[in-house]
Amino acid sequence: MESPLIFSYQIVFEYFAMEAVALIKPVIILNLSGEPDPVNYVKEGVAIGVYLETDLKSAIQKLLEKYTELLQNREKYIQKYLFKIDGKTTERIINIGLSMINANIKND
Repeated sequence: MESPLIFSYQIVFEYFAMEAVALIKPVIILNLSGEPDPVNYVKEGVAIGVYLETDLKSAIQKLLEKYTELLQNREKYIQKYLFKIDGKTTERIINIGLSMINANIKND
């Protein structure tokens, strides 16, 4: 069954969020750890962040209300990180992975 909404809640699943963004799927980053998000999906405006369990319901509503804005931001994100046919896709993916690792090391 195809999911209309993607929840990403652990570092391992951050790549699933990237795929969801690429496939133009709504994404909610569920981060209850108290640590900063390892990837800037929320800051980039392509996902809604949830940092308290009690905020999940309002985040889903916010996702629906901001759908057009998120869609425009996804298009920019895709162009910036995923869609350029310039031979540097692997480099961009490695840099994102390294920034996730570095963020995790800094937080340990």
